[in-house]
Amino acid sequence: MFPVHRFDPDNAAPPISKTKKAKVARTASSADQMQQPTTNQQQSSIVDKKQLKREKKKRTRERMLAKRKAEDDEELDKIKEEESKKRPRVESDAEKPVEAGKSLLETFEQLRSHLQPKTAKDVNEFNDDEDEPELLNEGKLNSVFDDCNRWAVSSVLAKNLQENLQISHFFPMQTNSIDKIISCTNDVCISSPTGSGKTLVFAVPVICALINRIVKRLRALILLPTRDLALQCTKVFKTLCLGTSLVVESATGQTSLEINIQKALEADILVATPGRLADLLKSSSKFTLEHLSFLVIDEADRLLSQRYQNWLVTIYESAYQNADGVLKCDDQVILRPTTKRSSTGNSLKHFRANDPVLRKILCSATLTRNPQKLAALNLRVPLHIEFSSSHHKKNSSTKIALPESLSSSHIICEREQKTMALIQLLTDQCENAPTLVFVSSVEAAHRLAMLLKLYLGDCVKEISSNQSQQVKNSVLQLFHQKKITILIGSDVVARGIDIPDLENVINYDLPNFAKGFVHRIGRVARAGKQGHAYSIVRRDQISKYRNVSSKLVFRNEPIQLEFDLEEAEMNQGKLDSCLEAMKEAVSREKSNKSK
Repeated sequence: MFPVHRFDPDNAAPPISKTKKAKVARTASSADQMQQPTTNQQQSSIVDKKQLKREKKKRTRERMLAKRKAEDDEELDKIKEEESKKRPRVESDAEKPVEAGKSLLETFEQLRSHLQPKTAKDVNEFNDDEDEPELLNEGKLNSVFDDCNRWAVSSVLAKNLQENLQISHFFPMQTNSIDKIISCTNDVCISSPTGSGKTLVFAVPVICALINRIVKRLRALILLPTRDLALQCTKVFKTLCLGTSLVVESATGQTSLEINIQKALEADILVATPGRLADLLKSSSKFTLEHLSFLVIDEADRLLSQRYQNWLVTIYESAYQNADGVLKCDDQVILRPTTKRSSTGNSLKHFRANDPVLRKILCSATLTRNPQKLAALNLRVPLHIEFSSSHHKKNSSTKIALPESLSSSHIICEREQKTMALIQLLTDQCENAPTLVFVSSVEAAHRLAMLLKLYLGDCVKEISSNQSQQVKNSVLQLFHQKKITILIGSDVVARGIDIPDLENVINYDLPNFAKGFVHRIGRVARAGKQGHAYSIVRRDQISKYRNVSSKLVFRNEPIQLEFDLEEAEMNQGKLDSCLEAMKEAVSREKSNKSK
């Protein structure tokens, strides 16, 4: 019989086969080789491999750019070919026989000039998709005077647009949207990329409806999430209403409540933040919303996600009270009450079948279509207006579109290299162009601004919610005058604020959600201008960055930039000394505050 080997864990180890012994020997030999120090030849080989890797990435990036250019050229050729096929056939000089003595090259140029579209309008003349806005040749668009005449509005509005806002014509998407809002009585939900001119889309219809009013009443309420946005919107409305009898006022937390109440009682159009509006309604019995005709909610997704003293219920309680001041509802249908604005024709049946008592307009670059989230607004047959570019329609409709004139890049680095990566972007990529750097908090903005000021000089300033409006205005004025070129801020400036001449945005701290990314980079590439967005991605944040990017629609895929390790090592000493100086300055500030 064959001997039986049994494994006894207390006394003996199991037998090891010859194959396993050979494998263990090979493993030990490999480990010994790995522990041996590398020779000079091996080190030079590693350097050569790194150099080859850099050159390979460079060639890959060049191929990607060449491929994109080829795709754009191919798309343009297809448009020209389709246009030439659809154009009515007419006899031209290009179809005539070649004249004697005429060179073949001249004949080819004659044929090419015949097939070439004369204007940008010719390219889009046979566009079947009426909802897709295209930026046509400026000379072929209607002037603001023609559009205002068509909307039966005084020429004063067109004059204010052209002379005070320097707007000679509306974008096609603005014209189409204003047409729809004026021609219907539905509630409206507007979703479009940042910087596409949403403010004029709701401002013009509101002024059109109120410009011929006789009795002064508060008839339009514009709500925004921050006082900076409120002041910016107020400026636009006041400019549009110059030369008319309409009165525009604002109500924000930076002004005393008594002054806000006094001005609100004299206004036709009130621009306010939700918190200050709730204070006005609770503090003054004279201030009501009983005559309100328009409720515009800008940046609606943010306002609906935050309660702000239960502002929505407060508005409806003031707008829909009956003669006894009681909020009435029918069959427990919330927010469909009778009102005291009209003695007749204001029953629940009339409200549902005819013109609404209070018309609502919602605006945002990231506006949801989720019925559950919009249910609290009780929208009446809402009309959804969405401005989607051609490259967005080719992708999933659930993604958020970015401006077509925006280009995007990112740089990957280690956690301790993050500040140096920012300095490389500011000095190498941005090249002293106006740049806005986003961080995660006000405190981080203050510290980073101090550090960059020590490293780069007086070209850096911070802008945050801790500053007064006067300080913010002075900082923006210096930025506009190009006395400073770098702004450091938190998400307080990420929503709606228009900073003229801004060319670059850098995400020093990545946003947590795609919506935050959209509103941040929406500070550039506004109204068709070119802009660039950079993101600094730590290696432990790569999956987070990919997750955010997957929910966005880029015109061109983001380009990865290389972190220059040699330059970082050369400048590390200067950065370390600036860090020490910054820490000392912060400690002095804390000690002064404690005193």
